[in-house]
Amino acid sequence: MTAAGAALACTLSLGPALAARADDVQDQKRQADRRISALGQQLEGTNTRLAGAYVNLERTKAALPGARQRLAGAQATAGRAVAAQARAEDTERRALAAEARARAHNEQVAQRLAVAKADEARARERLGRTQEQLRASQDALDAYAAEVFQSGGDESPLGLVFGTGSPQDLADRVVMADTASNVAGDTVDRLATIRADDISARAYLTSVRGEVAELKRQAETALQNATAAASAATRAKEQAIVARQNAETARANAASAKTHLDRLKSEQTAYARDLRAQQANEQADLAAARAEAARLNAILVERARLARLAEQRRNAPPAATPSNYLSHPANGPTTSGFGMRWHPILKKWMLHDGLDWAVACGTPVYAAAPGQVIRAGWRPSGWGNQVVIDHGMHRGVDLVTTYNHLSRIVKWGGHVNRGQLVGYSGTTGYSTGCHLHFGVYEDGTPVDPYRWL
Repeated sequence: MTAAGAALACTLSLGPALAARADDVQDQKRQADRRISALGQQLEGTNTRLAGAYVNLERTKAALPGARQRLAGAQATAGRAVAAQARAEDTERRALAAEARARAHNEQVAQRLAVAKADEARARERLGRTQEQLRASQDALDAYAAEVFQSGGDESPLGLVFGTGSPQDLADRVVMADTASNVAGDTVDRLATIRADDISARAYLTSVRGEVAELKRQAETALQNATAAASAATRAKEQAIVARQNAETARANAASAKTHLDRLKSEQTAYARDLRAQQANEQADLAAARAEAARLNAILVERARLARLAEQRRNAPPAATPSNYLSHPANGPTTSGFGMRWHPILKKWMLHDGLDWAVACGTPVYAAAPGQVIRAGWRPSGWGNQVVIDHGMHRGVDLVTTYNHLSRIVKWGGHVNRGQLVGYSGTTGYSTGCHLHFGVYEDGTPVDPYRWL
């Protein structure tokens, strides 16, 4: 009943309700892996092709939610990557435009600075000429004033007017004095004009120098902005390249996930079709297995009857048999016990009529007690290579042991001693993996081997 309860628990885990309650797909995947792992024990004794088709179908069912989630995640990632690519490319365009504007502004400022520097050079040249003219005019005026106020004698301008001489001389001298006065006045006027030009030139030079200084500052700022814009554009280009690569990778991942999901769906359809075909054959296989079991049962019942008659003829009390009369034919953990278990494909309870021990293929298998090999060879009913040993009457019943799914048989007949090699474990017949199926029969009826071990 314990084994049946465990089988029932495994079976219930196959239902969709538990999967539906799983918090996420990974949870469902872990549960499905455990469920598929348990199928190997539940399908023991089932046609290998049928068991394989069912396990494959269950694997695809378990893989589909994860594949769908991966596809959804890949498509979402691809969508985000494409959006990021668009943003990056837009940033790149804006950065390139900003770089172009910054470089254009830098060139404009550089041109204005060049013009301002040229204006400054011309202003300095003009100021130099004005300074030269101002010095020349000032020198001429200073010389005239010195001559008027510092020179003496008849040759002075006053002497020319008040000096002795004829009236004609006086007239000539007056004309000359008037001319000299006019020349001095013109010099003063020109000097005033030159001084005004000098002031204007100095003011213009100061203004131009201020403009040059400001344009130099603007040029430095414009150059810095252009350099920063170029760096930003370079980074934007690099980010756009990465974004495009990410988008391509994401699209490829999404396509791969879609292909994987489509393949799983296709495989699921094929496995389901194969399962339906194999289920039709399983009924015939079960009928053959039941017939084989009936033949073995008839043989063992008859042997038990004859052994009981022989015991009666001897008229001797039966020898005491210890409870652990049988030795373990191989050492390994028990993977499936004796009892009823649910068949997940045929959807019914079936008897597992022995013990399964997980031992590697090729592990030596020994006789559990002394006896007679009454059958050895290939059994088409699903047991594969099988050895059957009759141990005689014990506790009032004819005790028989079977060793199934052997990879090779060593003892084909005759008497065997306890612990004698009879074959090697394997996975022949209806088996889902390397193990030894050990069966015990009392008068032809299968019983729990632990009653005798």
